[in-house]
Amino acid sequence: MLEELREKHRGKVVIFTVFLALFIDHILFSIVVPILPDYLIRIKGNNDSAYLEASLHRVNLTNFTAVTHEGEYHEAFASTNIPVALLLGTKAVVQIPAGILVSHMTYRIGYAIPVFCGFMITFASSLMFAFSTSYWMLLIARGMNGVGAGFSAVAGMGFLADTFPDNHERGRAISLAFGGIAIGILAGPVVGGVLYHYGGMVLPFVSLATLSLIVGLIQFIVLRPKVSKARPEPTNYSEFLTDPYIIIVAVGLWFGNFAFSMLEPALPLYMVENWGSNSALQGIAFLPSSLAYLIGANVFGFLSKHFRRWLCSFAGFLMIATMALVIPFAQNIYHLIIPNAILGFGLGLVDTNLIPMLGHIADLRHTAVYGSVYAIGDAAACLAFAVGPFVAGPVVRYYGFLTLMIVISVSNLIIAPFMFVLRRLPETVEKKAEISAASENPSFSSSSDNTKEKSEATLAEAVC
Repeated sequence: MLEELREKHRGKVVIFTVFLALFIDHILFSIVVPILPDYLIRIKGNNDSAYLEASLHRVNLTNFTAVTHEGEYHEAFASTNIPVALLLGTKAVVQIPAGILVSHMTYRIGYAIPVFCGFMITFASSLMFAFSTSYWMLLIARGMNGVGAGFSAVAGMGFLADTFPDNHERGRAISLAFGGIAIGILAGPVVGGVLYHYGGMVLPFVSLATLSLIVGLIQFIVLRPKVSKARPEPTNYSEFLTDPYIIIVAVGLWFGNFAFSMLEPALPLYMVENWGSNSALQGIAFLPSSLAYLIGANVFGFLSKHFRRWLCSFAGFLMIATMALVIPFAQNIYHLIIPNAILGFGLGLVDTNLIPMLGHIADLRHTAVYGSVYAIGDAAACLAFAVGPFVAGPVVRYYGFLTLMIVISVSNLIIAPFMFVLRRLPETVEKKAEISAASENPSFSSSSDNTKEKSEATLAEAVC
């Protein structure tokens, strides 16, 4: 009876599992945003009281006797951008090779076991964050977070693509699962800022470790991870990386996430320096963008039949570019609400329209084994979050916050026109030959039959 229910609702179970995996990964990713600036200043404050006073008494400058000039005051915060950027970027740097490793694992053992491993690694990473007492312990914990994220993201996206072969059903499933990303990013800064403000470093991370352990055990019981080898031979990375359409999608994902990856470490410190914001307010500042991301991801995931994905992505890039120029002129946290919301909505359009395209391109032009193609997409997003903080730190320190936002705007304006190339996705010569052979010989292979059905459905759509 239980087996029948599990098979009957397998699609829903997979969506919910991937949703939770992405949620926990991204809440751990974003929960540190309002915590790290204050925590690092406190660590440094053990040897330099000026930095600690800077974080606590921005409004009451009479208590801030160690910094007598505004330039020195700015330096106290600007120099903190670089260690914060290093910590934030470490996760993405580690996630890239982890994702590539997982893509090979999924071909050999399937998708369920790597997703479960992601939960357990995230559990260990959260505990290490909770009890870190030095910068290097935080760095190691952040690296473990990257390994867990590599398992969750690559295996999770492949799991969805394998479960939902139809292009539109897959798009809807990915949009629902991406709600986990949106809610994680939405809840992370707010929960992290509030729990850290009232409970210190231990409370937010122990809570997250407990959640990760519980969800991992539930997935193990309900989904029963087991070895499940994919049938078709996977396309190798060299073929994917020479496919111009995959390159455009990957670069688009990089540019879209590049904006948020630079804003994430820079905005909290900008708020502390200029407005004296505490960790709770720093977290709340990301609330509009995360909520709008959730709306954009889900609304356009269900409307993908009516709005072409390339056009939605193009609109998303324009939104990001425009709002990046508005944010530096905000005078208080309330002025951030609308531009942050539109920026988050734009990123939601970019992610939820470009990522389903990767599986669609794999079906149409390569083989229906998705670990490798989603590893490329994940690596592109990770590269953005790896490079972004390292760019943001020095740019803010030496050129200012406004210059950083101009860089974000220009970079998104550069990639936007390339979305027009994705209007039509032609098949490769090899794929046409495979479909022709399958049509002439029905026993050619079950995987070829499946590929033919997908490709014929795709050609009937005419455009993506």
